[in-house]
Amino acid sequence: MTASPGVPARVPGEGWQNARHFGADPSGAADSTAAIQAALSAGAGGTYAYLPKGRYVVSAPLTISGPGLVGDGNGSQLLWDQAVVGTLVRASSAAAHQYVSIRDVRLSQTNPTPGGTAIDASAFQFSRIERVLIDKADSGAHPSIGVDYNNGITHYNVLRDCVINVDGRNAIGVRYSGGANSNVLENCRILPSTTDASQIGIYVNAYAIELDHPDIESVAGTAIVLDAGATSNRPTQLIAPYLENPNGTDIAVINGGCPPAMGSGRFTLTKRALTARASSATVAQDPDLGFRMLPSRVYGFRFMLIYDGPGSAAADLTMSLIAQGMPALVQWTVTGLALASLTAPQGQMTARIAQAAGTAVSVPTAGVGARTAAVAFAEGLVGPGAGGTFALQWAQRVANPTPTTLYAGSTLTVEQVS
Repeated sequence: MTASPGVPARVPGEGWQNARHFGADPSGAADSTAAIQAALSAGAGGTYAYLPKGRYVVSAPLTISGPGLVGDGNGSQLLWDQAVVGTLVRASSAAAHQYVSIRDVRLSQTNPTPGGTAIDASAFQFSRIERVLIDKADSGAHPSIGVDYNNGITHYNVLRDCVINVDGRNAIGVRYSGGANSNVLENCRILPSTTDASQIGIYVNAYAIELDHPDIESVAGTAIVLDAGATSNRPTQLIAPYLENPNGTDIAVINGGCPPAMGSGRFTLTKRALTARASSATVAQDPDLGFRMLPSRVYGFRFMLIYDGPGSAAADLTMSLIAQGMPALVQWTVTGLALASLTAPQGQMTARIAQAAGTAVSVPTAGVGARTAAVAFAEGLVGPGAGGTFALQWAQRVANPTPTTLYAGSTLTVEQVS
């Protein structure tokens, strides 16, 4: 390529190969493919290709053999036609390319028909794709695949802080397949179609994939699909997902794949101070042991209750569970203190959600005083439904002037399971 007069080959202090030095046209009037490829090739010895702000037309795939491609944010825009360029950015060969970086660029598809792949990262290892916007330009349509990790050598890559738009039949925002294990997605917004039910936000057919705060909203299809390669010995780790798809599906597990391990969906509430209730057999919500459920979620729960009360069996601790706004059943079991004179208080109960207080279960008390306090465990599943409060309710089985007490240190542990 002929160097552009007055444009430095390298950005001062950075060691980047400036694509404009090789003749890239930021106005979009001329084809910049050869110039950008020359910058990428010049950087193979250890420097990045740098794309200053502008609109650059590309008519052939850009291949990376060196450190990668960096720009100045969304203003550094590559324009490509999926009918001419099936894949915009990819490795220069099928061999493993390590420590590649693609960041601060916008990749915009110009053809009015959706299609093509924006980034094929299938030969990358230890790569970082960051702050990349994948979308359409002018009268174009979004590509059909945003970022593709689809090879048995595709390991230890990070996709972070990106916005990825896709469209077209069977479009996929991000794909992990073909043995592409041990990869991480962080804080990315994936936007498939709101009307095409065939589209998928994130497709996982690989193991040891971490999805940290994926944001996939209002899709008609499926936000996250876990296929057979998402195995149970190294399951997909799903952390703080933001999924709101009332007309589609949040998470689909197919072909024997393993449901995700909900990394940050687990929390424990601890009772801060004791609560004592006397002369009442009417269950009431505990002030500490309850939380507000999200819509369409299923939770596993476990109460650990430290309690005491009158020695009389009539004043046993009676508990029930409230689950407001839920169309399904709460399934739970209680294991607690068993006295020789009483029926062992354990078994499975089903609470009708339409009943505010659920179904009551009693466990014996051990006698007045913290030193003789007993422990009971109640655990089960609740959901899915429209959301609302889930909480422990409790009272004395028969009113007694000596209080029944639920002590500080009692806990409710919850884990979102789907």
